Formats: sequence, structure tokens, C-alpha cells
Amino acid sequence: MEGRRTYCILVCLLFLQVSGFYLPGVAPREYKVGDKVELKVNKLTSVHTQIPYDYYSHKFCKPKGGVQQSAENLGEFLTGDRIENSPYALLMRVDEYCKILCQVKLTASQAQQFKHSIDEAYHHNWIVDNIPAASVIDTEQYVTTSYSRGFPVGYYDRVVGKHFLYNHASIVIEYHEAIENGNRIVGFYVEPFSIEHKFPQNMDYKSSTIDGKQVAPETCSTERAMDLDLVKKADHLFVQKGAKVLYTYDVVWRSSMIKWASRWDIYLSMDNAVPKKVHWFSIVNSLMIVVCLTGMVAMILARNLRRDISKYNRVPTEDEEAA
Repeated sequence: MEGRRTYCILVCLLFLQVSGFYLPGVAPREYKVGDKVELKVNKLTSVHTQIPYDYYSHKFCKPKGGVQQSAENLGEFLTGDRIENSPYALLMRVDEYCKILCQVKLTASQAQQFKHSIDEAYHHNWIVDNIPAASVIDTEQYVTTSYSRGFPVGYYDRVVGKHFLYNHASIVIEYHEAIENGNRIVGFYVEPFSIEHKFPQNMDYKSSTIDGKQVAPETCSTERAMDLDLVKKADHLFVQKGAKVLYTYDVVWRSSMIKWASRWDIYLSMDNAVPKKVHWFSIVNSLMIVVCLTGMVAMILARNLRRDISKYNRVPTEDEEAA
């Protein structure tokens, strides 16, 4: 009786603790000017194939402190998302241009992996303050904004027959100042570019330092974000063995009148934002897990039930009857 009372008290205390818990992303978060804003990366996905890739399985820049997983909320964990940190440094309402992440040299297998991902239309899936990145593709003919599947890894030019890698990201983040010096993120856009960066005076990445400071490439500006005019002056970066990929990015902050409670409206109102093609691979995977767990529970219950039945049906011995 005493043990049952103690158990009830522990259960009540547990519910009292749960009442003060909230899921990340449900409540708004205010940032002060200059506060660090974390940019996270999710798995690479494609609408043509059902198999996702871990983000850092490709040759991208990794954080200096190592890759760490960090799910935003319970729903992302249950859907199998692999959310990890990134080396991108964002500060609230601080514009930055032509920031250098790192330079990598592609091996034959890594170049082939990028080509395969481009052919299968794999996309980056970045997250800032629990908002997925919308893709902005700017060409001479039109500007396309997509809110459904992130932005592509690269593109294939049928005219020249080559694969080109997006190695520069122009990041645009919209914020709403709800209270004085309390800014809430309400929009997140990424416009990718493919640029074969070059340093001035025939310098390379390792030697491009003056007085201990990194020299910016001459193929991007430190005073304004990347645009088509700058891209036209540089060659595009095509994927090949031995290619030196310099990853760069811009960060631009824009004030917005959209309130935090309405920041998801544009995602939900997009027609055909979610592909009609059902991801049967994910469904079958979930069903297999359910079947396995159900089988394990059924085996345990059957074993216990069989033991109880045999115990009750067992004929008592003479000593047991005498007792």
C-alpha cells in the first residue's frame, strides 16, 4: 500500500514538471541586434528518389567544433530529419558580404557524387529559427521563388554538357521588430550562385592574406550582395576531379511588417508546395518498424501468458497439497 502511494506521488510530480515544458518553435524568440542566429542544415532530399543523404556526406564545409545533431522539435525527430549545426555565422541585423567558409578540393568520387546529386535534383534544406529556407533562382528571363523543397545543390547545362555546383549562397532574412530591440525572424530566403572564385594578383586561398586578414576574392563584392551582374563577370564552377571549391556567402537583413504568428502563411498557401508523389520508402520503413515492435511485444506477452497458464494448469504434488 505504501509503495502504491509513493508511485502515485511520483506520477503527480511528473505531470507538474511537464506542465512547464514547451516545444521549440512554438513560442516566439526575440533577438537583440548583434545576437548570434544559428543556421542549421537538414538532410539532402530529392523528389526523384526516396533516399535522402546526410548533409555532410557531401564535400561541404564543416563547423570548426565538429558536427552536432540538434532536432528543433519532436515532429522533426519523428519524421527522420537529420538536423545538424553549420559553420555559417549570422548576427541579427548585421549585413555581411563575401564571407569565406572554406576551400575544398574534389576527388574523383566526390565529384561523381555531386554529379549524381545534381542529376537527381537533390536540394539543400536549411533552417533558421525553425523556418525552412525558401529558394530564389534568378535568371535573365525570370525570378522563381520556391517554398517547398529548399534550394538545389547545382544544375546541369545541356548546352555545354557539364554539371555546375552552387558554391555561393546569398542569404536574405526578414525580421519583425515586435518590441524595442526585440526582433523576431519571419522570413528566410537563399539565392544560390555558381562562381569559380579567383583572388587578386594570382593569389590562391592559402596565400590570400595581408597583415593576417583574409583577402576577399575579386569575383564577389564586400560592399553588396551577389547578383547577376557580378556573376556575369566570373566563370561558373563546373564539377570535375581536382576542382577547388571555395564556399562563400552573403547575409542581408530586411525589415518586414509580417508578424511572427503569420510567418508560415506563405508556406501553407503555396499551391502544389508539397509534391503529390508519395514517399513510399518512408511509409514502408515506418510500417516495418511498427510491425517489428508489435511482434516483439506480442512475443513477450505470449511468453508470459504461456508461463501463467502452465502454472495454473500444473497438477499439485502431494507435498503442496499437504501444505
